[in-house]
Amino acid sequence: MKIILEIQIVTLLTYCLFISTILNGVWAVDYSNHPGHLKPIGFAGPSSDIESCHGFPSLKIFIEEYLNKNKPLLMKDAAKSSPAFKLWSDDYFLAEPESANVNISVEQRKKENRTIMPEDMSFKDFLLRYNNTNEYMVDKVPEPFRKDVYLPSCLQCQVFTLTDDVMWFSSGGTKSVLHTDGYQNLNCLFRGTKDLVMINSSYPREELIEVSKGAYSNVDVDSVDLNKFPKLAEVSYIHVHMEPGDCLYIPVFCIIFCNFELFTYQKMSNSNYKTVAANGVIYRYHHVRSYNRNIAVNTWFLPAEKSYDASLCKDVQQVSQTLNETNFTGLTDPAEDDEYLEFREYLKWLFEDAKKNDLKTLVKSLSMSLPEQSDEEELKQAKRFCIEIFAKVDTDKDGIITTEEINNISDENNSKLSEKLSLFVPLSNSDESEDDDLSQTGDEKDGQADDESSSNRDEL
Repeated sequence: MKIILEIQIVTLLTYCLFISTILNGVWAVDYSNHPGHLKPIGFAGPSSDIESCHGFPSLKIFIEEYLNKNKPLLMKDAAKSSPAFKLWSDDYFLAEPESANVNISVEQRKKENRTIMPEDMSFKDFLLRYNNTNEYMVDKVPEPFRKDVYLPSCLQCQVFTLTDDVMWFSSGGTKSVLHTDGYQNLNCLFRGTKDLVMINSSYPREELIEVSKGAYSNVDVDSVDLNKFPKLAEVSYIHVHMEPGDCLYIPVFCIIFCNFELFTYQKMSNSNYKTVAANGVIYRYHHVRSYNRNIAVNTWFLPAEKSYDASLCKDVQQVSQTLNETNFTGLTDPAEDDEYLEFREYLKWLFEDAKKNDLKTLVKSLSMSLPEQSDEEELKQAKRFCIEIFAKVDTDKDGIITTEEINNISDENNSKLSEKLSLFVPLSNSDESEDDDLSQTGDEKDGQADDESSSNRDEL
């Protein structure tokens, strides 16, 4: 009996070890010899081409066959009707005097790195330097040139809530991270070429997109390590090539919940998510590469709660309706979303009990929000951000920010500064540790900042 009991115990322990081995990934698949291992994104799994048509489809076809089915569509030569297709050259942009007065947001690396903060500069300054730097523009179409872009005819209907337009402008060679977007997207290319890789997947978002704040993956898009990102060997890919004049409908890639930290995305209720998911939406991810001098314009619009109703659209659209004649709602209304700390409220809290609302106080307080392991470059970026804040908010240039000046921050600046703020401080005020921070007085924060006088942070 004793021998039998010992055998049973050994058998049980062996079984437990077997299960533990599996759960701990010791027997995980080795992808080292997979043909897509250490290759660019999109080489690891089966792929297919995208459906295409010539020009913009009718509203009825676009809504019923593509939007409501969340199916991407390449529209060949559709953007060639816009004046921008013929007009947009550097000389044309520079000949406009207002180019020197319009400020834009400029990314600092052509291979996208979302930990690096973009910088603001005039459109003219960007035009004079972008060919000799790694910088590229990501911002609204500057006001003097909005008349050059026609709103796609397949979007000219009351069923669509247009949120924003985004102009992407580079000397070529840009590479995005693998990411998702929370909006429907119609991208029109005016200069250069683009290659896009889309991923269809039934996997939960977190299995492919590990950085929830910003909805992107840290996977190296030039050399995908399938042992580190094994799910990318199990998905199917859609490859898209765009030529000048082409437009691409990119379906909403994922549904953004209200606990999503990048609050420039429209908050959607759980009921909306369930409805859209029931209509067959799966998570879809994408990666973009651009070549040669490259200019594209996105039109973002909200997903439908159920489906878009084509019967509400008129058959005839004004083909020449331009962006400056179009009403955009904006990407977010932070005042309606009390689950996130937006910039105006952050600044008010920051200066509430401070002895002096000056640049030094702002730099010290913001630097305290950075992770302890922040490197010198991140600290410099924080200081540049503080200087940018004063440039935009301190309207009378007296070196002090008042409550009135905070209240007068434009919605556009508030949105941009809120997004940049998310790179430095956690935004969700549901976090207990953040609540503890918010309960501190300005004097307490000043005291803590003074204790850091010997650290690198005070070198800001």
